[in-house]
Amino acid sequence: MKKVLLVAAVLAAAAGAANADVTLNLGNASLAGGQFISGTTGLTGTLTGMTISFDFQPDAAAQTAGSWAGDAILYVQGPDLNDAEWGGFNLSFGGFDEGVFSFDGPISAPPGIYGDSQTVSNATPPSGAGTWFIGFANGWGSSPAVQYNNISVTLHGVNVPTPGAMALLGLGGLVATRRRR
Repeated sequence: MKKVLLVAAVLAAAAGAANADVTLNLGNASLAGGQFISGTTGLTGTLTGMTISFDFQPDAAAQTAGSWAGDAILYVQGPDLNDAEWGGFNLSFGGFDEGVFSFDGPISAPPGIYGDSQTVSNATPPSGAGTWFIGFANGWGSSPAVQYNNISVTLHGVNVPTPGAMALLGLGGLVATRRRR
């Protein structure tokens, strides 16, 4: 009976934590070269890709200096401490380099909305259940402050675990612990 309960709890937790997509709105930020915004969130799964969009609004000084939307960096780290990073020019979070955005280079100099969607090529992608770290930065070290508005990131292959699934997983753990005694 206890074995059946444990298996049922694990299956229910897995069903409640099926891979999906999570969209995070990072808001607005004025970031000079090397400055970043970051956050953490509780997720579960394995990162398979990302979609990003933001409204790039450089002031006159940033446009004259040569700041581009493609200089932005998106960094994602899972609870397993594996990571993935897209974009940037001469700065980095130090993550696994997934490459540049599709709008990289001088085509991203004008103000406007930029977006991209890419898969993870890392053989050990970010994964796990727990706290995930997401960072967004101006990845050109000499850039004056640039306004990034409506920063939205969708992480593919991960989701927010349901409270019921986590409770059932915990119940399964209690049953397994009790059995060992």
